[in-house]
Amino acid sequence: MYRPYSGQRLTGHSTERVGKAAHRGFNAHGAFTLVELLVVIAIIGILVGLLLPAVQSAREAARRSQCANNMRQIGLALHNFHTSQKAFPPGGHQDLAGSWALKALAYLEETVVSDQLQWGDLAGWPDDGSFLKPGLNWRILQDFLVPTLRCPSNPWPALIGEYASDEFGSQNFPIKVAVNDYVAVAGFVDDYGGLRISNEGHYGIAASNGVFYPNSEISVGKITDGTSHTLMVGEQSGTVLDNGNPVDLRSGSYAGGWLGVRGDRIARVFNCGAPPDRTHETWGRRHACYWSAMTTLRYAVGSNARGANGFLDPWDLNLPLNSHHPGGVQILRCDGSVSLLLNGTGPEILQPLAIRDDGQIASDGIE
Repeated sequence: MYRPYSGQRLTGHSTERVGKAAHRGFNAHGAFTLVELLVVIAIIGILVGLLLPAVQSAREAARRSQCANNMRQIGLALHNFHTSQKAFPPGGHQDLAGSWALKALAYLEETVVSDQLQWGDLAGWPDDGSFLKPGLNWRILQDFLVPTLRCPSNPWPALIGEYASDEFGSQNFPIKVAVNDYVAVAGFVDDYGGLRISNEGHYGIAASNGVFYPNSEISVGKITDGTSHTLMVGEQSGTVLDNGNPVDLRSGSYAGGWLGVRGDRIARVFNCGAPPDRTHETWGRRHACYWSAMTTLRYAVGSNARGANGFLDPWDLNLPLNSHHPGGVQILRCDGSVSLLLNGTGPEILQPLAIRDDGQIASDGIE
């Protein structure tokens, strides 16, 4: 006789067994053991270790690209100045103070600030030992930053601070002005001297065989080596070590910054009375360097030998090009092109690059 299958009892029994089996399976396989957890953590750590350098490299590549774009904008501004004035701006000025970068502000889309600047004997920062009554332009340039003149890889402060007194000399207050991360190149010297140089003892050796120096009026026509073979501006935003301690030795990282020193003081330290093409024209003394954001190349790119002649303090004349970019510094040539100059590049490359009319062409050491 046919007997219908009793699914209720079997189904309940089957469900109970399946549920127990599933419960046992979850306990056996659903949770991580300590060993498994440690393996997963180790794998994640390895992946992070592999990816982090790539991320950091990508970020630095972006910063370096922005830095190169800054230099192209500087080159465009300097050439627009040249178109208007028939010469590149002076590296500094004996009577009017202010650096080459300050002269180019209007061409860096900073016309509002540039139009307020005053030029004359009191325009810059006094160097009378007291730092009293800073020049007429300090109120305008106080805390004023131009992003184009700042390397994004540079960790050093964008502003430097000093203390001064008000117009009546009765109250001290902090003054902060910008430091330029890009320096104009006045030329090249070596330990044996050369034409158009001035030896200033332990302050270093100044040159006027480049494109920018105090009172310079260099036009493209005077760059006989060719604009694509002559250096105009280079990075100086890196770190120098002093007995293992990091030191900020950017030209201009001292009182006054790019504001420029007052003309009456400059007149005593500059020797710029000769025409720009005079063979033995010099400009002299440390003040011409740090208040004008210029340097005379003498040491290898990225040099770290603080204490050498002309390479000790921010006001010295031969502070090298350096940066926080891996491998080298970016340079701006007179044709507006930007390239990387490798760390360790020495006189054999720097000399023909920095001197505008020596008939030499640099080739190696540049990317």
